[in-house]
Amino acid sequence: MVCVGILTGCINVDQEEKTATSSASAKKAETLIVEKQPPTAVKSETDRTNGGREAFSTLFQDTYNKNLTYLEKSETDIQEAYGEPDESGWYEGGEFLQYDQFTYFIHPESNRAESVAVQDVSLKQADINERLGSADKRYENKMEGLWTEEYNYNDGKIVVEKASESSEEVMCIWFRK
Repeated sequence: MVCVGILTGCINVDQEEKTATSSASAKKAETLIVEKQPPTAVKSETDRTNGGREAFSTLFQDTYNKNLTYLEKSETDIQEAYGEPDESGWYEGGEFLQYDQFTYFIHPESNRAESVAVQDVSLKQADINERLGSADKRYENKMEGLWTEEYNYNDGKIVVEKASESSEEVMCIWFRK
């Protein structure tokens, strides 16, 4: 009978500790909600109301808007519109067609343009930050030896390449489907 009393006492103490712990956890969760930081002015993926194509086009004040209409078009359609490319070849398993500062990358299976790139050094990092906000992903592309920043959208992504993380000069801007 003494053993039963001791066990009952231990169970009661254990239950009181669990109740106190649960109560402390609930209070801590309540505190975290109360102490939540207000929203910041920094743009994020969820703040982006326009699509990637639109954002890409506005980066260049719609200079290349016509070029974007050939995204997802066949290689033949692109060549009929622009003629023979200034340069063509293979890049990462697919063909590319370069016209002046604009390059189309053709998907090898669909034979359609899946990416476009602009080698326009008139844009600076400050312009990109002002128009696109903070990048969703930033990393060193060791294969290319470039600093890369990605901005994700529902219809694709914008990829910005620079010589280094601290460089203000943008080397190339891609829109990838």
